[in-house]
Amino acid sequence: MRNLLIFGLFLTVLSCQPQETFTTESGVEVTKIEKGNGTAPIKDSVIVIQMKLETDSGQVITETTPLRPLALKYDPAMEAGALQEVVNMLTVGDSVSFQISAKNLFEETYKRPLPPGMDSTTMISCNMLLQDQMSEEGYRTYTNELRQQQQLLDEAKLADKLVADGDTIDAFLAKEGIEAITSESGLRYVITEEGNGPNAEPGDEVVVHYAGRILNGDYFDTSIEAVAKENGMYNPSRNYSEGFSFNIGQGRVIKGWDEGIAYIKEGGKGTLYIPSPLGYGSRGSGPKIPPYSILVFDVEVLKVNK
Repeated sequence: MRNLLIFGLFLTVLSCQPQETFTTESGVEVTKIEKGNGTAPIKDSVIVIQMKLETDSGQVITETTPLRPLALKYDPAMEAGALQEVVNMLTVGDSVSFQISAKNLFEETYKRPLPPGMDSTTMISCNMLLQDQMSEEGYRTYTNELRQQQQLLDEAKLADKLVADGDTIDAFLAKEGIEAITSESGLRYVITEEGNGPNAEPGDEVVVHYAGRILNGDYFDTSIEAVAKENGMYNPSRNYSEGFSFNIGQGRVIKGWDEGIAYIKEGGKGTLYIPSPLGYGSRGSGPKIPPYSILVFDVEVLKVNK
């Protein structure tokens, strides 16, 4: 396994040895922080770079991480501004620091216009590490390793969040005097009105009305016209009389819905308190549902089609 901590050390600890400097053809002055012991990049190999770009005011333009590096197929003749010039003069393991103009970075390297409000003469500081180079097959193996590591980290974080969100929900329910049932998954739910029809089972189609909000009370979506109007979400092109339909257990909705709505009988109503791992997790959803949001849904099951 490659040493994925090297970039973090590079950004925080400078080498005690005297630092070399060199100048690219276009005049960019580069300080070599650490000298690597690898070879120069080879045409058509995949090079792996760790990099942080930020303005003097601290605005971060780009920042890679050990699990999310920058990788590209190397071509020394590529016209990619000063960044390409610097890479052409490195060997694997070299870490360097330099400055380039915003104009050079965006127009010559990224081939796109400057961001709104950024002056072309703004200087961008770059810390760069040429971490590795490998064949395309080697890079596929490498990315699979990174993906597996990221998945393990995500799973561990979600497991922690499930516990933490459960504690937060329980504290909220206690404060509001609400008695809820806690399922094995960590979902909390309250049946507010018993239905007289069947519960949905995997594969059944359900038709529901719902109003969704995050735990602080801010609504983000609803199929109920009155709630939509009260909370500034009304869409005149939406047919609020139809409700929302989906098939239980098919993964077409968040996990908290696939599980929770099956607890409410046809004709019944309930409220679901959904920890973020059973909702949208680290992704969030749009501007109204930040990452790791606890969700609350008031639901009415209109119909269960077996």
